[in-house]
Amino acid sequence: MILLPLVFGAALAAPALEDGVVTLKVTWQSWEVTQPWVKTNPTLRIAQAVVVKGSPHPLLLTTAQMVAHATHIRASKHGEPGEAPARVLYEDREANLALVAVDEPSFFDDLDPIRMARRPSGDVQITRWRNNQFETSRGRVSRALVAESATGVLKSVALRVQTDIQGGGWSEPVFSGRALAGLSTGQTGSDMQVLPAPFLSTWLEEVQGTGRMRPWPGQIGAIFQEIRSPTLAGWLGLDSPRGILVRRVDQGGSACGVIRKDDVLLSFDGLEIDGDGNIRDPDHGLLWFEVLLSSHHAGDVVPIRVRRDGVDRDLALPLRSYTAASWLIPSDLVGPPAYLVAGGLVFREFDATYPTASSELGILKQMKRTAQTADRRRIVLLSSVLPDPYNLGYQGTSHLPVASVNDRPIDAVRDMVEALEHPVEGFHVIRFLPNPRLNEIVLDAATLGEATTRIAQAYGIPAVYRPGTQPPDLGPACASSESLEVGRLELDLGDGQVGVRALPGLGDADLDVAERSPAVPGDCGDLDPLEARSVLDGVGERAVVGRDLHGLDPGVGLGPL
Repeated sequence: MILLPLVFGAALAAPALEDGVVTLKVTWQSWEVTQPWVKTNPTLRIAQAVVVKGSPHPLLLTTAQMVAHATHIRASKHGEPGEAPARVLYEDREANLALVAVDEPSFFDDLDPIRMARRPSGDVQITRWRNNQFETSRGRVSRALVAESATGVLKSVALRVQTDIQGGGWSEPVFSGRALAGLSTGQTGSDMQVLPAPFLSTWLEEVQGTGRMRPWPGQIGAIFQEIRSPTLAGWLGLDSPRGILVRRVDQGGSACGVIRKDDVLLSFDGLEIDGDGNIRDPDHGLLWFEVLLSSHHAGDVVPIRVRRDGVDRDLALPLRSYTAASWLIPSDLVGPPAYLVAGGLVFREFDATYPTASSELGILKQMKRTAQTADRRRIVLLSSVLPDPYNLGYQGTSHLPVASVNDRPIDAVRDMVEALEHPVEGFHVIRFLPNPRLNEIVLDAATLGEATTRIAQAYGIPAVYRPGTQPPDLGPACASSESLEVGRLELDLGDGQVGVRALPGLGDADLDVAERSPAVPGDCGDLDPLEARSVLDGVGERAVVGRDLHGLDPGVGLGPL
């Protein structure tokens, strides 16, 4: 009789926190700066992960920044010396999340999947395994904020947690009671930044449900100015400071072709935007409006309202994938860096991980959020010079941004290969962007190939050229013509009629196949049928259908009429 309550109580006891937290020992390597064909020495990174449900075995959830550039991963539990090999199953740099698999099923025998907190707030516990001991530190959620992914550009809600833990930010699990409140992504002083559990839950549901994650929109692709001044608001035709002023629209972003320079963006996805660019989130209060992109994916269509030429217009905004890969200076490398060795001169493409070795590069790094254009996709650097009689006089030159080769503009290593096939009167002329050190290098064209082969053999270079990853397609230039407003029309496609609803800014690649149906007269509203036909120009029998307008009036939705 005495044992029964004890057994009953043990059966209902919640799993201990340490049964859902494991340690990851991640060996990782990047690439040498001045010798980009060589990997850096292996470095060890110790991170935390939580156990989550999986099929057929549980999985480990951690942040993507902890497994970036991983070459080997070992998982350990309960502070025990034994380790199990692990591997990255899925890495999402925009969300800064990753799933890690351990292929030894017995590893999870004495571990329990954690459960997620619905709305973490108040007092929390920060946990981690350290020196074979399970540490817990108190913390308190002080506020919610909008934070950019540490490994991408997606903006999402993050929690700021005040804590006394030292040296945090290595994906430490943060618990609210027995439920996971989030994973840490960084710490400065006593302020820890945490990815909250609701975002983790949504991400897990999609990845585990479909085996993949749809592309994120990243950023909207525009530069904005707050409207805080009543005078500025009046000049823009507004009755009070509200909305944000569009100062620039970038090719390739969602805004391109829909939002125009000097528009005032008044609402996004059904929520009004104030003069600081904030929307009022029902759970977290005022947040920068681009946080709404973290609840959508590329291909979704959201309603927006803009003030244009003194008139409020309701538009539909198709979301495109516009991530750090679309920046002139990418924030990180997904694959090996592109490089070229020509006559001992080492050229490579510039990214934000490249050390600031000169004042000129420091200035360039400030441009890392500059958008690419059709004629400027990347910045190429002369990284170093491998000494050889061929390049005598230029040895010691390094870290200079290239402007042109043989009078051909350079915006990728691929361009250099082509430009070197066109010498100028027997010479290769390499010019640099303005700098106080060197304007140009001149090389003998006739002996370049022989010198390159000799230098590659002398320095043990396995390949003198690596093209790297192509930048993403930016799509057509941003049209300056009037965007189509949301409406519907009837369009004759030849052997029958298909009702379609035109959306602004959609190119051929955004159009889906429409199901043919008998003609049903529709109200075209303010749309000019000839203007609408131009949207479908050259598409044949395709039309826009089947997209979710997230709250727009069903009468102006998508699909056959």
